[in-house]
Order: sequence, then structure tokens, then C-alpha cells
Amino acid sequence: MKAGLRVVGGSLSGRRFSAPLGSRTRPTSERAREGIFSALDALGALEEARVLDLFSGSGALAIEALSRGASMALAVEAHAATCRLIRSNADRLGLSSRLQVLCCDLARPSAYAKISALDCAYDLVLADPPYALAELLCSMQTQLHQRELLKEGAILALEHPRKHPIMVEDAYELLRSYRYGDAGMSVLSFRDKGEGRDE
Repeated sequence: MKAGLRVVGGSLSGRRFSAPLGSRTRPTSERAREGIFSALDALGALEEARVLDLFSGSGALAIEALSRGASMALAVEAHAATCRLIRSNADRLGLSSRLQVLCCDLARPSAYAKISALDCAYDLVLADPPYALAELLCSMQTQLHQRELLKEGAILALEHPRKHPIMVEDAYELLRSYRYGDAGMSVLSFRDKGEGRDE
């Protein structure tokens, strides 16, 4: 593991934490994080928010959200060693009581059942999947909606390859789109229309 990441803003600004070694994870750059969180702050999406950080990697997005006023975060990551790293980062930064880690593979629908079992609805969803898994951002929208994991008006910030915009499901509204180098960021709002829920 390498201590190559830094909190960009908020109460923990400048504090450093570790990222996984190797190319399997692709931490969001500081420039992109600053842009993303400035946009989220302008939307009022951070203060006291309950945050769901999907494909969490190092936990950088969850950590940034907590530094900037979120009340709690759940980081979901597939790889056991990386889950341990997120917990270590939380300990290092004094966030253990506010940052929970769930180790499961979001390519499997059963992962959303595990998230749902925690019985929490979220104000903000952050998702930065490996680009090879970017197609999961569409089914992810459906799962979040059907499993009632979102509060009305919840904000989703979804990172994807710039050249491949995501499809926006019916229960959501595209608010803004951004570009950061090769990355694109789509910010959606959840507007529950009462459709597609499980009985």
C-alpha cells in the first residue's frame, strides 16, 4: 500500500491516507475530487448527508464527503485487502465511528440486498467504478431505486469514461455533467415516481 492520497477540503484538508498498490483501482484525482465536491457543495448535498460510496477503492470519496460535513458513509468494495485498507484509513483519520465498510461485489445483484439489510436510506451516492465495469452504472440506478436505498431528492455523482455517457433511468433527472481529463462525471437527482419498486 502507498500513502499517496490527500484530503482536498473540509475539516481534514491536507491529511494523507493510503491507496492500494497496482492498477486494479484508479483513485479519483485531487483535481477531479475538488471539482466534484465543489459541485456537490453548491447543491447542498453534503451537510449532514448519509453517503453511499460504491466501488470505493481507497475510500477517498467517502473520506472527502465526511471531511466536508457528511454525517456518515458506507463504503462498498469488492476486494478484502482493499476493504481492510479503507478501515485502516478511517482509523488513521479518526473516522471509524462514521465510516462503515461493506465488502461485497457490486457486479452481483445480491450485493444490493446486503446494503439494503443495513436498513438505511441515503442522501448522496458516489460511484467511481473501474472503467471496465462502467456499464454497471445503469443497473445500479435500478437496484438503488427498487431496494428503496435512496431518500427523495437524493443526489448521485457517477464517474464514467468521458466518451461513454451513462444512460439515465426514468426515476432520475440529470442535473449536470462535467469533464475531468478522460473522465466524465454525471450528477443525477432521484425523483421517486412510485415505479419499479418491489412489492
